[in-house]
Amino acid sequence: MSTKATIKLPTGQDIHVQTGLFIDNSFIPAIGGGTFETINPATEEVICSVSEAKTEDIDAAVTSARKAFKTTWGLNISGTERGKLIYALADLMERDQQLLAELESLDNGKPVRIARDGDIADSVACLRYYAGWADKITGQVRLGAMYTRI
Repeated sequence: MSTKATIKLPTGQDIHVQTGLFIDNSFIPAIGGGTFETINPATEEVICSVSEAKTEDIDAAVTSARKAFKTTWGLNISGTERGKLIYALADLMERDQQLLAELESLDNGKPVRIARDGDIADSVACLRYYAGWADKITGQVRLGAMYTRI
């Protein structure tokens, strides 16, 4: 099964999207090969088929994430670098906000403006918020006037 699809946006633009599961830094088909169709609620037409994760796929994703945390991501990437990467993702989403909003609108039926100015903008803001915290988490919390190690 291919893990890519071409989708025609309302503006007429074709975009190519990954439809596989993102596991171990790659888009892959589900282990069992299952897929499900995502439907445009306005037209009831199939947008595309995407991989359907089952227990085995989730286990593989968790194993991969734990490995990354115990090796590359967890040991070799400082909080500052993690923040930079999350900021970069937010910047890319902001750059492509119109395209993302059109795709989101197809999938959930919201007007493009609301998807762009609400959903996509909120996602960008959330990523930037957490990117700002990436180098500030030290295991301390402020309780009244005391600091307690957690």
